[in-house]
Amino acid sequence: MTRGSYFQNYANLENHTTNNALLILRHVYQASPAKLAKILGELLEQEIPIGPSFQQQVRIEENIPDGHISQAGIQLYIETKTAGKLWRDQTERHVRGIATKDRAVAGNAGRVLLIGLTKERERPIDILAAESYGGEHGVVFKA
Repeated sequence: MTRGSYFQNYANLENHTTNNALLILRHVYQASPAKLAKILGELLEQEIPIGPSFQQQVRIEENIPDGHISQAGIQLYIETKTAGKLWRDQTERHVRGIATKDRAVAGNAGRVLLIGLTKERERPIDILAAESYGGEHGVVFKA
């Protein structure tokens, strides 16, 4: 796996598109983590905390530590199709693999997400099927 780069490492158009999407999201984050949180929150229709949160005087059972810094657990994956729609079998394989890998990483408190990035709009029935399959495996899917 490689980081998003200005110098393309792949010949495939899907990989170029994914790389460019990652670069854009990285630049948005560098300019304003709050803007990235807003973009992802609107895309996924749920609040996505980005970066650490800072709290003071938070009760933990019978104790109240003076300060607390936490980072919400999130694992976000992207599957890109520049021509056509997502492949159901590939999406299901991704969900199974992601669920297996990230169950231990994210734990119960973490969010594991898979975004389908496509040029064409997916059929609502296909989106519902992928969301349902993802839900069965603890992976939030959005197209």
